[in-house]
Amino acid sequence: MAEVELSSSKKTSPFGIGQAFIIAQSIIAILLIAAAVAVILLWLISLVLSLTPNSGLMPWVASGVSAFGLLFIFLASIPGFPGIIWATWLINGATPRWTRILKITVWIGKVTFKVGAIAAILILVLAIVAGFGGARKPDSIKTVAAFEVPLQTEADHDEFLLVLGAAATAEGMHVYSDNKRVLEMESKNNPNFQMTVNTAVWRGPNNHELVANAMDQVDHLGQIWLMFSRGEEPEVNAKFRERVMHEIMQHWPGTLSLPITPSGGIPLRTDLIQTPAGYVVKPSEAKRYGLPSTETPLH
Repeated sequence: MAEVELSSSKKTSPFGIGQAFIIAQSIIAILLIAAAVAVILLWLISLVLSLTPNSGLMPWVASGVSAFGLLFIFLASIPGFPGIIWATWLINGATPRWTRILKITVWIGKVTFKVGAIAAILILVLAIVAGFGGARKPDSIKTVAAFEVPLQTEADHDEFLLVLGAAATAEGMHVYSDNKRVLEMESKNNPNFQMTVNTAVWRGPNNHELVANAMDQVDHLGQIWLMFSRGEEPEVNAKFRERVMHEIMQHWPGTLSLPITPSGGIPLRTDLIQTPAGYVVKPSEAKRYGLPSTETPLH
């Protein structure tokens, strides 16, 4: 009789090795779902900040947050989907307490994925509609002048940044520049992205307006292309442009003007011809840039 009672107590024990194993699996599944939810919430919070004026996010960061929503959802799905499937499978074998925890966790995971996916797809659709709707580049961000500045030494680079910074400060603007270590790291990762200068001048309380940017590329290293935007207040941008170009021409008299295409871009370096007055587009390549073969713009 005692043996029967002992055997019966073992069968009715509410907790055993099997339940311990299920709980351990449940914890792992919950952690996977939590990691996915954290990634999506991070993106959603960043998205709200990117759409909020004076949020403190730099313009290029805000643009990246909006553009890569689906990438965040994909990254979240790597731990999230297995976690949700695993937790759903464990619900039937778990104790009542852990069943409730798993059900709540799965619900949170599914809702977060739905909200994140809807937001990412909506932003993508709006961007596509805007593109097909013929949204044109605002006049304020169009390039109105561009120059090639020869910076051959480290001293030239440092002096160039000082000149740019002084002119920007005088006009209430700010200069942001990648440091040498960042540039070297990027060029090491991809030689096609090799640069010696990558600098931008921003204007406004939240640095929302790009005034000018300067960079070189693998096909014109040391020959910095400095490009100026029209701006929301053209007279303010023009004053900055005149100030900085006056100093640049004094320091680097070999600076040459670059042609600007009707779309506001700069032709490829290989399609340019150097003249005493500046660069012009090769007549044979003018058509591809929407320019008459007998006429190329100089700025």
